[in-house]
Amino acid sequence: MWIKESRCYLVAALMVLGADIFASTALPFCFKTIVEGFERKETLDALMGLAGVFFITTLIIKTASYLQDLLFYPVINATIRELHFKIAAHIHDLSLCDYQTLSIPEVISFQKRIGMSVRFFMRILLVSIAPTLFKLVAAMGVILSINILRAPLIIALMILFVTFFISLSWYLTMRRKAWDVSDGVTLALGDSILNTKLVRFYKSFELTRLRNLVTTESNAWFSMTMRMDMVQVFLGIIIALTLGGVIAVGVWRVHAGEMTVGTFILLHGQLIALFIPFKQMLTDMRQLCEASIDFEKIVQIFDLPPQHRVHTLPSFDPHKPCISFDHVAFAYEGKKNVFSDVSFDIKVGERVLIFGISGVGKSTLLHLLAGLMHPTHGTVALWGQDTTCLDLEDVGKRLHFIPQEVPLFNGTFLDNVTFGVRSYTQNDLDQALRAVHLQHRVQQWEDGLLTHIGQMGAKLSGGEKQRLALARTLILKPQILIFDETTNAMDFEMEQRIFDAVAIAIPTIVFISHRKTLHHNLHRTLELLGGKMIERTESF
Repeated sequence: MWIKESRCYLVAALMVLGADIFASTALPFCFKTIVEGFERKETLDALMGLAGVFFITTLIIKTASYLQDLLFYPVINATIRELHFKIAAHIHDLSLCDYQTLSIPEVISFQKRIGMSVRFFMRILLVSIAPTLFKLVAAMGVILSINILRAPLIIALMILFVTFFISLSWYLTMRRKAWDVSDGVTLALGDSILNTKLVRFYKSFELTRLRNLVTTESNAWFSMTMRMDMVQVFLGIIIALTLGGVIAVGVWRVHAGEMTVGTFILLHGQLIALFIPFKQMLTDMRQLCEASIDFEKIVQIFDLPPQHRVHTLPSFDPHKPCISFDHVAFAYEGKKNVFSDVSFDIKVGERVLIFGISGVGKSTLLHLLAGLMHPTHGTVALWGQDTTCLDLEDVGKRLHFIPQEVPLFNGTFLDNVTFGVRSYTQNDLDQALRAVHLQHRVQQWEDGLLTHIGQMGAKLSGGEKQRLALARTLILKPQILIFDETTNAMDFEMEQRIFDAVAIAIPTIVFISHRKTLHHNLHRTLELLGGKMIERTESF
């Protein structure tokens, strides 16, 4: 559909282009003909010919312009939609380390601006600049054929182009700096709102800080815009002097009898066809380059290489370890090792506790377990397959992990509890909610399952967020469940009841915690200590 719309739009754009070029170049010839007809007393034929050409040209232009506008926005919207999808898909394919280098508020800001930039870019490129360039070439060819002030005219055009591109380069540098200031203001405003619990105690200080940032932003944009306007005034003076000079010479030649009035009208028409669109093109190119700044930011995201994972998980074998670490070492870029030599296996059906003090690397271990990050040395395997080449969507069908901060979306409770579940029954949903003791809580809400839970589950307590995540797990029914301090907002009795229900549904469970006292009929206990894994046999 998108390709079909694009082809239709291209046909309409070509029709407009052809009619516009014909009008800008042919009508001055028609006026030349009518003037010469007046001189020969052949006014009727000249007028009829001019009227016919003008009518046909106007009809074609208006019809094609209507078709062009009719098809323009579907093509633009399809382009913007595909670009948004590609950005999101590419970010989901990045390694976790590359992902963490992104400023997500900035990415969201650029995605919002990209719609306006694409509209500017495509509209100006297809509707303005490309047709104008063709008209400039056609008009210039006619003017040069008249043999009047060729050298000064060419020099004036060269000065215009050189001045414009030099000023444009300077303008884009200033524009980038202004956008950097604006992005800083956007991030500051976002941080201010997100940290409202702290900011409320220092509101006057924060408002002063934000006011200073906004003032700096306003001054940067004002200074940049005023300087570019001065450049445009200078370019306008060059155009006016060139146009006035050529017309003055033309008038003098008509007076001297060296040029007919018809040829002068032709010259005047072609000069208008040359300089008026040229001035518009300069403005359009400025807007086009402004839009390109946003594209540069988005392109930087695509410069980050995606991770290619092509292998699927092997068939399930209950006799093989489902998780295997073989002499694993890991270090973040430019930092010392988090792990130096970690080796352990977890068998199907085991319930294992991995504990360690804060900062020892428990969350990093979770990311390695789930295949989100890859070891610097050694091998992490799921069911015997190296995680570096496993497709994560395939992994998600067998393994589910719940991090410390439960990932929730700004949607309904139902949307969140069934996220990732392709098919489920009402019975599955009811059983999961009963198992995590959320059914009565949901029934208390006026909208029930369709209640919106707010940004990151703001309307839920910490324990309710964790229980929602566990209900989602019970509906997904993975073969491995990994907890990362996921039950720390529950009391022990609630935690024990929920775990008993989860242990019946999911055979293999890995707890990652800083609490040695955590016990739910565990089979084994492992401790992260000094970058290595040590098996503990003592009872807690």
